[in-house]
Amino acid sequence: MKRYSRYIVFFGSAFSCVLINFWLIITGHYPWALVVLVAFLVGTPLIVRKLPPIAREPQQIRSHQLNSASSARRLGWIFFAGIVFGTLNLLSGGAKAIPWWGVTLIFSWSGFLIWGCFSLAKRLKKVAAEGQPHKPAEPEV
Repeated sequence: MKRYSRYIVFFGSAFSCVLINFWLIITGHYPWALVVLVAFLVGTPLIVRKLPPIAREPQQIRSHQLNSASSARRLGWIFFAGIVFGTLNLLSGGAKAIPWWGVTLIFSWSGFLIWGCFSLAKRLKKVAAEGQPHKPAEPEV
C-alpha cells in the first residue's frame, strides 16, 4: 500500500482540487478557484516530498499491512455508522426532497463502501499472515 502512497496523494488532491473549484465556480467565487489551483500545484509536491521512504524489509511491510488492515476496518465501521445515521434520518423524514432513486443510490453506494473496506482489511490481514515465517509444531511429549 505504501508503494502507491505517492499516487494516492496526487490523485486524491487532484480530485479534491477539481471538486472544490467546481463548487467555487458554481457559487460565483471565481478568484478563489485560482487560489485553490495554486495551492494544489504548490502543496502536492511538498506533501509528496515529505512522505516516508518506501518500505523494503519484509517485517516492516507486514507491520504496515497490519496497520492498513486495522485502518480499513475502522473506516468500514465509520461508514457503517454513517449508514445507520442515514437510516435514522430517512425514518425521521429528513430525505423528503430526495427522489427514491437517489436514496437507493446513496444506500447502495454506502453498502459498497462498507463492503470494500472490510474486504480490503480481510485481504491485507491475510497477505500479512501469509508473509510471516511458520514455526514448526512442537513435538508432543
